[in-house]
Amino acid sequence: MTEPTRKRRWWPIVAGVVVALGVVVAGIGVASVLWFKDKIDIRPGATRPDAEAAFAAEKALFPDTQPMLVVDDRQRPRFADAADRRKNEGTIESVRVLAWSHDSGELATITLPFWLLRMKSGTFRFGERLPGVDDAGLQLDAKDLERHGPGVVLETETPTGDRLLITAR
Repeated sequence: MTEPTRKRRWWPIVAGVVVALGVVVAGIGVASVLWFKDKIDIRPGATRPDAEAAFAAEKALFPDTQPMLVVDDRQRPRFADAADRRKNEGTIESVRVLAWSHDSGELATITLPFWLLRMKSGTFRFGERLPGVDDAGLQLDAKDLERHGPGVVLETETPTGDRLLITAR
């Protein structure tokens, strides 16, 4: 006697794979959000002296605080004349952005690992609405930062008092 043939049902297997992939994708999304949230710190109620202290503490990490970029009269960043003569030794591990808003009194600190910036081919843009920088934003290449080494990348202040400091650490 022969056994009756059983029909295989593939839909439970396919559904299980789809559900498993959905869980993995959701987990990666949640982990990414938590990782980026850990890199951003916003302190409300920061006064000008608080911001000045934070900026001074960040710049104190470098023996040479000559900025790599300066803002010209038209609010456009350009390489400083003495940028190639900076004397900060070491390699860059991260890029830190400190921004203080005079109006809202918020001091924001964003720290990004340098490997993340290196992954992007070409230039990366810091944003269109940086204090003291024109609407074109600030565009840099990871190789520019590596060539000039650790230190102050840009420090600027608007006429209204908003401040920005970008460092490569």
